[in-house]
Amino acid sequence: MAGENSVLTAQIAIPEDQARLVYEADNYNDSTENLNNNSLSGDNVFGDNSEDEIAQQTLEMKGSVSEGYYGSVVIPIDFTAERVVDTPPSMPGEMNGDMPPMPTQDL
Repeated sequence: MAGENSVLTAQIAIPEDQARLVYEADNYNDSTENLNNNSLSGDNVFGDNSEDEIAQQTLEMKGSVSEGYYGSVVIPIDFTAERVVDTPPSMPGEMNGDMPPMPTQDL
Protein backbone atom coordinates (compact mmCIF):
# COMPACT_ATOMS: atom_id res chain seq x y z
CA MET A 1 0.00 0.00 0.00
CA ALA A 2 1.39 3.42 -0.97
CA GLY A 3 2.47 5.48 2.02
CA GLU A 4 2.40 2.48 4.35
CA ASN A 5 6.05 2.87 5.32
CA SER A 6 6.26 6.64 5.11
CA VAL A 7 8.42 8.51 7.57
CA LEU A 8 7.72 11.97 8.95
CA THR A 9 10.43 14.34 10.06
CA ALA A 10 9.16 17.68 11.30
CA GLN A 11 10.19 20.77 13.17
CA ILE A 12 7.62 22.73 15.14
CA ALA A 13 7.87 26.46 15.82
CA ILE A 14 6.97 28.20 19.07
CA PRO A 15 5.15 31.54 18.78
CA GLU A 16 7.66 34.35 19.26
CA ASP A 17 5.54 36.29 21.77
CA GLN A 18 5.29 33.29 24.13
CA ALA A 19 8.98 32.45 23.65
CA ARG A 20 9.89 36.05 24.50
CA LEU A 21 7.84 35.92 27.74
CA VAL A 22 9.56 32.70 28.80
CA TYR A 23 13.02 33.95 27.82
CA GLU A 24 12.53 37.13 29.83
CA ALA A 25 12.21 35.03 33.00
CA ASP A 26 15.23 35.24 35.32
CA ASN A 27 16.50 31.72 34.67
CA TYR A 28 17.08 32.11 30.91
CA ASN A 29 19.88 34.73 31.01
CA ASP A 30 20.86 35.58 27.41
CA SER A 31 18.02 33.81 25.62
CA THR A 32 16.18 37.04 24.77
CA GLU A 33 19.30 38.31 23.01
CA ASN A 34 19.52 35.04 21.08
CA LEU A 35 15.85 35.38 20.11
CA ASN A 36 16.50 38.92 18.87
CA ASN A 37 19.32 37.62 16.65
CA ASN A 38 17.27 34.81 15.07
CA SER A 39 14.09 34.62 13.06
CA LEU A 40 12.02 31.97 11.34
CA SER A 41 12.71 33.66 8.01
CA GLY A 42 16.45 33.07 8.56
CA ASP A 43 16.05 29.53 9.88
CA ASN A 44 17.49 26.70 7.76
CA VAL A 45 14.21 24.75 8.06
CA PHE A 46 11.52 27.46 8.05
CA GLY A 47 13.34 30.05 5.93
CA ASP A 48 11.86 28.94 2.62
CA ASN A 49 8.32 28.38 3.94
CA SER A 50 5.37 30.63 3.17
CA GLU A 51 3.54 32.43 5.99
CA ASP A 52 0.75 29.84 5.73
CA GLU A 53 3.23 26.96 6.00
CA ILE A 54 4.90 28.53 9.03
CA ALA A 55 1.51 29.11 10.66
CA GLN A 56 0.62 25.44 10.10
CA GLN A 57 3.87 24.38 11.83
CA THR A 58 3.55 26.74 14.79
CA LEU A 59 2.17 25.51 18.10
CA GLU A 60 -1.08 26.99 19.32
CA MET A 61 -0.05 27.75 22.90
CA LYS A 62 -2.12 28.31 26.01
CA GLY A 63 -1.01 29.06 29.53
CA SER A 64 1.40 31.46 31.17
CA VAL A 65 4.99 31.69 32.37
CA SER A 66 3.94 31.21 36.00
CA GLU A 67 1.50 28.33 35.39
CA GLY A 68 3.28 26.70 32.45
CA TYR A 69 2.35 26.32 28.82
CA TYR A 70 0.90 23.60 26.68
CA GLY A 71 0.60 23.60 22.95
CA SER A 72 -0.97 21.75 20.10
CA VAL A 73 -0.47 21.55 16.37
CA VAL A 74 -2.31 19.61 13.69
CA ILE A 75 0.01 17.71 11.38
CA PRO A 76 -1.78 16.57 8.22
CA ILE A 77 -0.73 13.18 6.89
CA ASP A 78 -1.45 11.99 3.37
CA PHE A 79 -1.80 8.22 3.72
CA THR A 80 -2.08 7.86 -0.07
CA ALA A 81 1.27 9.51 -0.81
CA GLU A 82 3.99 7.39 -2.32
CA ARG A 83 7.29 7.50 -0.51
CA VAL A 84 10.25 8.47 -2.64
CA VAL A 85 13.65 7.78 -1.17
CA ASP A 86 16.11 10.25 -2.58
CA THR A 87 19.53 8.75 -1.98
CA PRO A 88 22.31 11.22 -2.68
CA PRO A 89 25.08 10.00 -4.94
CA SER A 90 28.20 8.71 -3.27
CA MET A 91 31.07 11.12 -2.92
CA PRO A 92 34.36 10.10 -4.53
CA GLY A 93 36.19 7.79 -2.15
CA GLU A 94 33.10 6.84 -0.10
CA MET A 95 32.88 3.17 0.81
CA ASN A 96 29.06 2.78 0.95
CA GLY A 97 29.03 3.13 4.72
CA ASP A 98 32.06 0.92 5.34
CA MET A 99 35.12 2.37 6.99
CA PRO A 100 38.11 2.69 4.66
CA PRO A 101 41.10 0.56 5.55
CA MET A 102 43.49 2.15 8.01
CA PRO A 103 46.77 3.20 6.44
CA THR A 104 49.69 1.05 7.39
CA GLN A 105 52.73 2.60 8.91
CA ASP A 106 56.26 1.27 8.85
CA LEU A 107 57.88 1.24 12.27
